[in-house]
Amino acid sequence: SLHDALPILKTYAATKVKVLDGGKMRGLTMKEADDMLKLCGGTFLNLKLYAKLAESGIPVKELPALDSQPLFERYLIEIQKYYGDKLFDEAMTTLYAIVTAEEPLTLREVAWLSGDEFVTPKLLSFLRDFGALLKTIRDMRGSLISPPSERYREYMEAMFPEKKAELAVIFTDKLMNTNLKQYRDANGNYAIPDGLFYMAAYLPTVTDEISEELRDRVYKDIDDCIMNSMEPHILHRRAKMGEVWQETCGKAGWYETQIGFLNIIGNSYSTMCEYDQALEWENNRVSFCKQYLSEGKMDDENALAKAYLNRGVTYNVTGKYEEALKDDDKCIAIRESLHEA
Repeated sequence: SLHDALPILKTYAATKVKVLDGGKMRGLTMKEADDMLKLCGGTFLNLKLYAKLAESGIPVKELPALDSQPLFERYLIEIQKYYGDKLFDEAMTTLYAIVTAEEPLTLREVAWLSGDEFVTPKLLSFLRDFGALLKTIRDMRGSLISPPSERYREYMEAMFPEKKAELAVIFTDKLMNTNLKQYRDANGNYAIPDGLFYMAAYLPTVTDEISEELRDRVYKDIDDCIMNSMEPHILHRRAKMGEVWQETCGKAGWYETQIGFLNIIGNSYSTMCEYDQALEWENNRVSFCKQYLSEGKMDDENALAKAYLNRGVTYNVTGKYEEALKDDDKCIAIRESLHEA
């Protein structure tokens, strides 16, 4: 009914005024504004892009129809005309890092992922021009930047396939050449360089070429940065990093390091009191240790003893005392056998 539709119409009208009432958009006639609203299909995401294109000087009658050319692509073409090829290439590295990231990023992380040490005026300029392609949300980490649609990831990966390799080079260089000692606090503990921790977790998704040296750097130095942290958002990221890297190490045949990352995951979830997930990964750790020992891929039986010990602690905390005793007995048995040998 018309009565039921009134709130929707009011919201639509308010959205129209908000997007169209600004800068060059004020020069639009009512017919042009209505034509733009028809073009966008009633979708605010599309309306923002159409508004930006109109602001750049494109007459409304020349704006592309939704089914003729992706608005995302058309918008980037206009950005390229304005920036020139060199600056546009830098801007696309930044946009690619944001749009293809596995999670929303802080401004400092965007800077690091783009290859800069700090937030620069150039980066802020890029983000201003990408305003119609991004959204900002707030959480415990601060203001986070992300794409408003998963389709943007698909567009970026299809339009700029070479950017994935460029990011891999940036990430590897940052990880291998950052002196973590400069990030120690007054007590000698590591702080977290903005973006560095994320690079460690993200690297396996952008390259298959990971050396043992780089693997060890991630395992030791990045873990050292956060080993004493009790902040839930850092522990969650630590666990997610471990999930990515244990899979990468397993595929590469780095079995002992894989077990180490499984330990990182289990400890992270336990510290957050997320015991169901902790037990899931501790079970995996026990299973992989037994498998690799039986297949001769590992010869460190003490790794299995540690896996039983950690799982026993989690069982004990959750009140599963019989399971805890069994794991403790298995740990003791292995260590006694190793001592006798």
